Amino acid sequence: MSGLSTITNALFASGGVKLIGSLRNIELKRNGALVSRLDLYDLLLKGDTSGDRRLLPGDVIFIPPVGTTVAAAGEVRRPAIYELKGEAAPRTC
Repeated sequence: MSGLSTITNALFASGGVKLIGSLRNIELKRNGALVSRLDLYDLLLKGDTSGDRRLLPGDVIFIPPVGTTVAAAGEVRRPAIYELKGEAAPRTC
């Protein structure tokens, strides 16, 4: 990694977030303290890079397990499985 690397650069270099990892709650920890949270949905859907911080030596990128998900299928624009933001209660249709 270069001295100008960011969280997303490190994720790309490592092969990305796995299926069991959260895309909405990626944490950057420095000296044991939370520095930043990155929501990849904001980056991918809005181009918002405000949560993508520059890395320093010794930083840890922590990816917790995926949170609550919902599936959208049928005649929708973007059929997929989406991770919900926050502590939403699961619903069935």
